[in-house]
Amino acid sequence: MNRAMDLLAKARAKVRLVGMHPADGAPVEIRKGRFGPYAQHGKRVANLPRGLEMEEATLDQVVQLLAEKGKELKPLVKGRGKGKATAPARRGKPNGEAEAETPARPAKAAARKPAGTKPAGAAKKPATAKPVARKSAAKAKPAARPAARRKSEA
Repeated sequence: MNRAMDLLAKARAKVRLVGMHPADGAPVEIRKGRFGPYAQHGKRVANLPRGLEMEEATLDQVVQLLAEKGKELKPLVKGRGKGKATAPARRGKPNGEAEAETPARPAKAAARKPAGTKPAGAAKKPATAKPVARKSAAKAKPAARPAARRKSEA
């Protein structure tokens, strides 16, 4: 129970109601965000300047700030976020309606080479083998010492 009360107190400390907006009577709040405190009125938000503390801001200052620098919140994309998987976008018309067939593009004959450009006796090149991956110097096995050197060192 004590932990729950502590969590609720911390959550209340992140939001401060400044007052009601003079134009429409909606609440104007100051919240603690990831990038510092910000003011919110409906879906309009504005960051508080560095010198202005969350507890010191007045309704007039916040309303003026929202009017000058306020931005609309972006709507959340349905199905995105919170770990939900989304289905890939469908192509084509809904309900299985068939699309009108598009005419085929005409072939560009000028860009193609004439059919008989290769000599009759020329064969196709064989497929090249994939290059063999080489081991790095650190992973390669050390080379064996010649027997002559081992005898002279001992």
